[in-house]
Amino acid sequence: MDSKWYVIQTYSSQESRIADDINRGVETKFATYSNDKKLCKLLLESIAEAKSPQKEVVSMKNGKAVKSIRKDFPCYVLVNMVLNEESKSYVQKIPGVLGFLGGVRNPQPIKEAEMERIMGRDAEQETVVEKAEIPFRVDDAVKITVGSFKGFGGEITKMHLEKGKATVNVMVFGRATPVEVDFSQIELLS
Repeated sequence: MDSKWYVIQTYSSQESRIADDINRGVETKFATYSNDKKLCKLLLESIAEAKSPQKEVVSMKNGKAVKSIRKDFPCYVLVNMVLNEESKSYVQKIPGVLGFLGGVRNPQPIKEAEMERIMGRDAEQETVVEKAEIPFRVDDAVKITVGSFKGFGGEITKMHLEKGKATVNVMVFGRATPVEVDFSQIELLS
């Protein structure tokens, strides 16, 4: 029999644990699931692997790079399996599984082209760097909204994109003084 990819729906934030539980069952040959050797062998032949596609995302917060994990398909796990009553029952009995996409009676596998697209996305880029849109440019007139220079107006002279900061020349006692501020601490003057 040929295995196909099926989608199971899970409770929120349970995707990784459920995929790990299925993969652990495959690795241990379902020894802890049942004392019935025939059933264990059937499950081993039926279920190949489970995946919860996710990627590491690096985003800028308060001028610092913050790493986090973002799931490609929240609340869903992909399972490569031969669908039969035993394998379907095993997957549905895992705590946190809500059911198969397409219904309990006749779950539909996802198309091969769709799975290749998903796997290509997974392999293509493990880490994604988010670049927030920055509405400022050098020579823009801005107003500082937070900190010691709150209320001061000035002109952006330098942009530090990697740090999420800008250098703003503000007038202090009649002299232009460069001040480095976070993007979140300034706003454009209209």
